[in-house]
Parts: sequence; C-alpha cells; structure tokens
Amino acid sequence: MAQSNQTIGDATGAGGANASLYRTANQTNTYNDPKSFLKFIPNFDGTKEGCTPRALIKCCERARTLIPQMNEENIVFALMSKFKGEYAARIIEEDIRTIDNLIKFIRSNFENPSVSYTDRIVEFQSVRQAQYERVSAYGERVTKILREVIDDITQSDMDGKEETERIITAIAVKGFIKGLRPQYVRLLKNVKFERLALAIEEATGAEALCTEYPNLGIIENNTASCFNVQREQKQNTQTAHTNNKHCNYCNRVGHEWIERRVKKREDELKYGNTQNTGNINKYNNQNNMNTNNKNNIPNNNNQNYRNNRSNNNQYPDNNRRNNSNYQNNRFNANRNQRQNNQNNSSNQYNIQCNYCQKFGHIATECRKRMYEERQRQNNFPVTENNRSAEAQAGNEQGAPRNGAPTGNPQ
Repeated sequence: MAQSNQTIGDATGAGGANASLYRTANQTNTYNDPKSFLKFIPNFDGTKEGCTPRALIKCCERARTLIPQMNEENIVFALMSKFKGEYAARIIEEDIRTIDNLIKFIRSNFENPSVSYTDRIVEFQSVRQAQYERVSAYGERVTKILREVIDDITQSDMDGKEETERIITAIAVKGFIKGLRPQYVRLLKNVKFERLALAIEEATGAEALCTEYPNLGIIENNTASCFNVQREQKQNTQTAHTNNKHCNYCNRVGHEWIERRVKKREDELKYGNTQNTGNINKYNNQNNMNTNNKNNIPNNNNQNYRNNRSNNNQYPDNNRRNNSNYQNNRFNANRNQRQNNQNNSSNQYNIQCNYCQKFGHIATECRKRMYEERQRQNNFPVTENNRSAEAQAGNEQGAPRNGAPTGNPQ
C-alpha cells in the first residue's frame, strides 16, 4: 500500500499543484474511496496548473484498483469528467468505455512519446550540480529525469525497448558524471557504471572524502590534472620574482627570449658558432693537437704540421668527391674551424703560402703552383682562362695530394 502511495506521488511530475494534491490524498488515505480519489485529480485542460498527460495516465493506471468497488465504465466516465475546455470537446466525440482505451487515447492525442523522450535526453547534457548542492540531491534530479524517459519508452509502441533503455541509462550516467564537481570526478575509481545508482553511490563517497579532507582536491589521483595544478602554482610563485621577465620562446618566467640558453644553443648550431658548445666538425682532433703544442708554432718548413694534417684526414668526405657535398662540407668545416680558433696562436690559418701569397696552406699544397708546373711540363702557356678552368675541375674532382712534391720551391 505504501508503494502505491509512492507511485501516485511520482506521477505528479514537476507540477507543484499536482504534487500537493496527491500528497494530501496519500496523507489522508482517502484514495480507496472513488469519489475522494477523483476529487484530488486536477483538471486536464492543458494549462500549467492543470494535470499533465503523464500524470493523468498514472492516475488511470492507479484507478484500476477501484474496479472491484466501482464499475470500470463509471470510473472511465469519472476520469473523462476531468477533461476541460478544448480537451473535453475532443474526447466527448469518442466512445471510450475501458481504462486501456482511455490511456491509448491520451497518448495518441495529447502526448508524443518520441518527441518527449528525445527532449528529455537533451537534459542529460545540460544538467549540472549546483554550487552548494549535495550529491544525493543532484542524483535525485538526474534519476527523476531518467525515470520519466524510461516511462515514455515503456508506454510507447517502439521496438527494442530494452536496448533503448540501456542506451538511455548509459547517457544518463555520462551526463551525471559530467555535471559533477571536478574534485569529485577526480576521485572516482571508475567512470563507466552500468546503473545510475552505482554512480551516485561512488560520487557520494568522493563527496565524503572531500568533506573530511578539504585539501584532497589539490593532491589528486589524476596525474594530468595534478601536473596542471602544480604547474600553475609554480608559475604563480615564479611571477613573484623582482625581474618580472617572461620568455616568449618557451613561455616561462624568469628570463627573456634573448637570454634563453636553448635558443642560444640552437643559434650556435645553426650559424656554426660552436666556441662555447664544442666543435662538432671533423677537425676537432686537429685543433686539440695544435692547442696542446702552443710552443710548436707551425711554419712553412714544419714537418710535424704537415704530418698532422695528413694523419687527421683533412678530406673527411673521400667517398663523395664527385658531388657538390664535398665542397659544402669542406667550406663549413673550414668556417667553423676559423671561428673556433680565431684567438689561438697555434691556428693553422696563420701560415701563408710563399708561392701565391695566400693564407691557409703552404707551398707544397698550393694548387696554383702544381697547375703551372703541369703546364710547363706539357709545353702549354699559362693563361688566365685555362687556369680558371683547371682550378674548377680540380675543385670538383678533389684529386689527392699524395704525389705533390714536398717543401717550398726556391
């Protein structure tokens, strides 16, 4: 009997007038009397104060218990008397004598289940827990919406009701978790629940933990969220520095863009300035050896210098001499070496060729001298045109210098 009273109370829906009337009927226990039961049913006229279609259908189902005390046809006529205005004009033309036919008429004329339950599904996406609302009260709101949607599906004539109810329940659970406070969601061990009651129970436990430990929202189980909180706190602490600098390159505080060490490192690697970061070219061994021998300054007649150049492989790209990569790599290596050793007294580029008067090599390695010697041996005159063509061909082929004579010519 108590369960029946609760059913009538649930049928009132959101209307305050309906809820108060049914509550009064349940408290006085007069619903067993047909006249008293019908007395507390509001008029069905389509107004906000009147009875809703869903509530009237619930009343019709509850009225089945009055059949032993009263003829069913008389009960139907009594329920039809609650139709007022335009609704009464529509039902008076119908020949309805059973409660089932009356319920079917109400559903087909005054209620559209497909539109009703789809509109209620949208509410799951917008439902949110209020600022000072308990999880239990928030769960009751979501449960009420879910119950009304399931009732619409049950009373409809659609196929696959069980599968549809399962999908609607999953949507309700997802909307419930989405509307929870963030500190409660982080403490949930699982976010996939088969029933809404299980999700409400888990969220209630999270609420109790947050109430007992107020700082539990900062020390979170979610690693990503915890990192975001710590990073925000760290940034707030760093902004208290007196310099108030902000780097637009790495988006950090405490330094400016031009002072960023990583940016300097990238610029050095990009533009070849490796004085502070170390020499990355293939002439590193040669430079270190020359640095250690500060007293042994190379000159045109220094045999150790010539041996060092040959032992340290002054041509690192012997396998790619026929391509332009050789010239590019050699140019970059020479440029980096000059920049790295510009303040070194033992720099090999301090030497000068006695033949062509250019820096960076000695006379035994001078290509101009070797070219003119070949021209004299072949009895060809040395001109500016064939000298340029020979120099270009020698650069592209990169001929080895093993056969070059040693020493400086007199």
